[in-house]
Amino acid sequence: MPECIHGLELASCDICSPKPKPVVEPSAPRRVPTTKAPGVRVLKAKSPSRLHVVLYIEELADALADGELVDPIYYHGPEELAWGERRRSKRALEQVVLVVPYEAVRGLDAMPLSAVQLVAVANTVSQERVRELLAMSDVVAKVAVHPPWFTPPVD
Repeated sequence: MPECIHGLELASCDICSPKPKPVVEPSAPRRVPTTKAPGVRVLKAKSPSRLHVVLYIEELADALADGELVDPIYYHGPEELAWGERRRSKRALEQVVLVVPYEAVRGLDAMPLSAVQLVAVANTVSQERVRELLAMSDVVAKVAVHPPWFTPPVD
């Protein structure tokens, strides 16, 4: 049997003899029920993969001490982070956005902070404060500066 340039049998090499990709028929988008599921307050009917929770840094510190966040309000994406008066306040730069996978919190009354994958902050000062808080807890999450999520909306 002939060999490929990688030293494998030609039929065994996925690079030299790629297998055809299976054709997957697109399915209709899944709809999340608009009724309140235990522990998840859904704001729009969508199929989320990640959920976002908005807190002030002090609220994050309290939640880290407890290890969980009780009855959080979830947003499905940055386009929903319109937070009303919170975002318009002078303290908007003191907020954080916790990003968690939907599957990690589905059906729970409280969000375990161990499920947090990312903490978005407005600036490097907030980033350092959050990193210090996380270092004193068991939560391992990336802390990223993402100013657009914290900019007040233009009316």
